[in-house]
Amino acid sequence: MAAFGAFVTRSGDPAADPALRGGTPQRGAGGENGDVEPAPEPTTERFQPSVPRMLLRGLVRHCPRCGTGHLFTRWFRMVERCPGCGHRFRREEGFQLGAYVINFTLTEGLVCLVVGGYIVAAAANPDVAIWPVILAGVLASIVTPIAFFPFSRTIWAAVDLALTPLDLVEQAEAETALAAAAAAAAAAAAAAARSSGERGPEGRAP
Repeated sequence: MAAFGAFVTRSGDPAADPALRGGTPQRGAGGENGDVEPAPEPTTERFQPSVPRMLLRGLVRHCPRCGTGHLFTRWFRMVERCPGCGHRFRREEGFQLGAYVINFTLTEGLVCLVVGGYIVAAAANPDVAIWPVILAGVLASIVTPIAFFPFSRTIWAAVDLALTPLDLVEQAEAETALAAAAAAAAAAAAAAARSSGERGPEGRAP
């Protein structure tokens, strides 16, 4: 039972098992007796998070794969890849359809609640005013899809990842994109350092 509990609590942890990190055991350097040590960790996580964890991450507009935030440059503009793990959100054409369905379902559900509330109120009091109901319905149909737009994108990304886990090609592409982004950031930082070093103490070129 203790071994089973340790397996459950450590499952999905890339630091717990080299296989989950995508690594393979390596023979230790200079080990005459065949000592084995884990391979170094790759740049991205290769394990599959649990479905509840992915959904919770999507509800807070985080990457369902690694939990990284700041996925939107604007309210309606989502980044192509996660800055934390390199996961590509639009995995195929028509990816947005699932997010639209989630957003539409929530909006129509709120409108139905408003109409249902009016029907119940009108059944109890036929003289109840209808204008507040119309106003609430219009606001629900306009404000809800706008306010929920980014959340629907990340929630659908979580559902899509849960239904179709990443294959080896997608994992390799994520690692490549993440390494390229890190190299570009390092080059930009080096260029900025050289530019500041070329300036004199008074902030101008010598």
